[in-house]
Amino acid sequence: LGLINCEGNLVFRGRLKEMINRGGEKIAPVEVDSVLREHPEVLDAAAFGVAHSSLGEEVAAAVVLKDGTSVAEDELIRFSRRHLAHFKVPRRIVFLDALPRTATGKLVRHELTRRFQREARQAPHRATEIADHPPSSLETTLAKLWADTLGIKRVGFDEDFFLLGGDSLQAVALLADVRAVCGVELPIKSIFDDTPTVAGMARTIDSLRKASKSGQNGAARASNVVAIRTRGDLAPVFAVGGSGGHSIGFAHLAARLRPDHPFYGLDARGLDGTESPLTRIEDIASEHIRQMRRVRATGPYVLIGACFGGRVVFEMAQQLHGEAALVVLLDPSEPFKGLRFAPDTLDDRTGGFVRERLALYASELRRTPARSRPRYVWDKLAVLWGMIRARDPYRGDRSEYHRREVWRANKLAGRRYIAKPYRGPVAVFWTRERDGHEKRHRAEWATVIRNPVTTAFVPGRDSGEMLHAAHVGALAPHIDRCLHDMETASTGESSAVAR
Repeated sequence: LGLINCEGNLVFRGRLKEMINRGGEKIAPVEVDSVLREHPEVLDAAAFGVAHSSLGEEVAAAVVLKDGTSVAEDELIRFSRRHLAHFKVPRRIVFLDALPRTATGKLVRHELTRRFQREARQAPHRATEIADHPPSSLETTLAKLWADTLGIKRVGFDEDFFLLGGDSLQAVALLADVRAVCGVELPIKSIFDDTPTVAGMARTIDSLRKASKSGQNGAARASNVVAIRTRGDLAPVFAVGGSGGHSIGFAHLAARLRPDHPFYGLDARGLDGTESPLTRIEDIASEHIRQMRRVRATGPYVLIGACFGGRVVFEMAQQLHGEAALVVLLDPSEPFKGLRFAPDTLDDRTGGFVRERLALYASELRRTPARSRPRYVWDKLAVLWGMIRARDPYRGDRSEYHRREVWRANKLAGRRYIAKPYRGPVAVFWTRERDGHEKRHRAEWATVIRNPVTTAFVPGRDSGEMLHAAHVGALAPHIDRCLHDMETASTGESSAVAR
């Protein structure tokens, strides 16, 4: 596999059979090799793919150090982050005396994969007893939360969340549990970057607690903006998620889009319980714009909205009066009277939660294999008994209550909203496996989108699946082309004005 560079030279990128397929994103291992070899302590390096339950493959690397030198795995990973796109950074680095090669000196990457997997089976969790310090109570607590979230028996303190099989949805659940148990709200992006291990998460929490005691940082979030990627000098991207209010689902998309556009998520007000959620899309849009301008005072902006968030960014574009250079709608909810039923009344919050939880348990039970159903029923009965004994369906974890209040407020806001025609550039992406209502949604959106720049269908049954690691690789190139066209048009307009 190769490419022609800007000087017209053919550049070798690697062999097709060695390419790492991480959630649909093809990664050339030689690119990772070359970055690691630039480190002053590294003599040789080779990246390789390891199996991952939802991404297909994850990136790992083997390194040979120069004689008389030493460097920690974390330092090499941090070094890689400064030179590689997020999804190309190795999640694990192993140290070897020499890389496996043939008699002619050819690198044997598949041997590294085989050796890694063999050692993982023999020692599936990096033992805590080899750590340079006894585990703290915080690390022990976090390891239990990680194990519960990932559905495994034990987690080593230095194991990577994604190499253990975690994905973005499990990351949301984990951070919610951490907030409830530890009283600290970690940024969504931390699980993808700063705290991908139990030990790293414990260090981050300790730092936040110390900063809070010294008055450097408050416990509550100061902003609803989630900085997923801050680098880049082109128009920033601001993304709004579905009715749940979180922007975590955009993390995989951000990793695959052009790195010269900063990428931020806009979370709903009220998720931390310090403020009441808003119940009108017009007000939600105004609040997001206010938060957005704290990051970048003036446009142009790129707005991306998924499902319910599609209506929000469409309204934001209306209120921005031309500062939205591009609006991207991902399987948006219908633009008129979007909700066909009213949420439960305000005085029935507890009853509504219990009914929804029982319906969820029934749905999960139907999908559970027959041999595992008795255990599943027993576990859920224990949960229900805990609710009854505590006389609290949330069992002391108010974060779930706050998330549900945001969901209900957003549903009510969608029921009240009627979109107005918009003449700015809009790209719309629909899922291929959607139910029959989508045809009506598409027809309704066509009446208010006056400048459609592209419409395309991508894999998935809803916007959540569209943004999942397994499908986002098909979506990202479409959006990248829209961003390129937007920048080209902007450059052309600037040239015309200059002339």
